[in-house]
Amino acid sequence: MKYLFIGAVFCLGLTLRAELLKNPDPNTLWIENGKNIRTDAKNGFNNAWYSNPSDPKCAKIESMPDGNGFSLSVPSGKLGQTYLAVPASPDYPYLTFRISAIEYFPGYRGWTCQISRTGFSVGQTSSPKPGIFTFNVYENAPENSSKGFNYIRIYNNGMKTVFSGIKMVKKPDYYVEAQSDAFKNKKSFTVGDKVKFIVYLKEEAEDVSIRLVSEGTPNVIKINKADKIQLKPIDESQKIWEAEVEIKELHGAKSKRNAILMQAVVLGGELEVPIWGAIAYPFIIPGAAK
Repeated sequence: MKYLFIGAVFCLGLTLRAELLKNPDPNTLWIENGKNIRTDAKNGFNNAWYSNPSDPKCAKIESMPDGNGFSLSVPSGKLGQTYLAVPASPDYPYLTFRISAIEYFPGYRGWTCQISRTGFSVGQTSSPKPGIFTFNVYENAPENSSKGFNYIRIYNNGMKTVFSGIKMVKKPDYYVEAQSDAFKNKKSFTVGDKVKFIVYLKEEAEDVSIRLVSEGTPNVIKINKADKIQLKPIDESQKIWEAEVEIKELHGAKSKRNAILMQAVVLGGELEVPIWGAIAYPFIIPGAAK
């Protein structure tokens, strides 16, 4: 059995054991729902959250009072890490979690999610935003990414972050996807290439648009001088929305994998937060040195 290591970095803080559910349904490999979280510094990281307990006051990690999720609170200027060993499989490629609330503390704040073997890394700093975050961690990953162990690290500092849950699934309820022949042929894209943006929803909506946002500090990346991309439903169910765009200009885009986040804003449905994803292929800036 392969295992995926999840790490959340919060000030060299605590070891926790939570109610980790494995294969609760055919679509889910595992889910961390945050129930019954407790400190436990002796059981390592096998089925328990683990980190160096040298500074237990640095991170405050608690189950939510309603039993739905958990909060991670890290003071300004502090950093640390904790790990959790969980099953991993490319048959369940999507890492999905919901940040339902963020409380900012003074000074630097941000989070970053990394998976070492797959080369996956995304994050937000300065003014991180809540929402549903869904990433195919195996897309455009090294060939050996499905072998052995992976390490997922979620850095969180200078704020209190409330997670409604974290899980790995075959198909998420909500996600944003970018498709292009350029991805298949070149493992990258550039000016002149066409990209199709697709948003998948659990329930119908009345309006869906996408903003491209830089990884790190969430600055809007203008596409063909526009601030957003308007999508249209593919059928009457209005649960799948898409638009294909020929890239003429991406102002402010960085040239690396997962450097461009996709923020889907959904109106007229039950969803009250944006859906976040990432383009897993680098944008090649015309004229840039290779």
